[in-house]
Amino acid sequence: MILLVLPFVTPSQNQNAKWHWGKRHRFSQDCQREIRAALNGQGRWMTAPPTNKISVTITRHAPGVPLDDDNLRAGCKGLVDALVREQLLYDDSPAWCSFVYRQERSTRA
Repeated sequence: MILLVLPFVTPSQNQNAKWHWGKRHRFSQDCQREIRAALNGQGRWMTAPPTNKISVTITRHAPGVPLDDDNLRAGCKGLVDALVREQLLYDDSPAWCSFVYRQERSTRA
């Protein structure tokens, strides 16, 4: 089991769709850098397909009104892509992993 605590809130899909493609790319790169920092450079585990399906739970802590499920899932796309690029996941297809998306309300931004 790996627990990553990352110091940012993923955007909603509505917010992400309004971003310029360059800003979306930078966000995904920032996610990748934060993942690498959280792991202290000890990533790159999935170089071959896993034998069992991997379960990934993403919990978004944010103040305010919770996002609907579609906005939550789509807003985490950059984060999931960064997990694949850092080889914590072999691929993000349903054949290799299953995702559970949750959100919790926090008191600070």
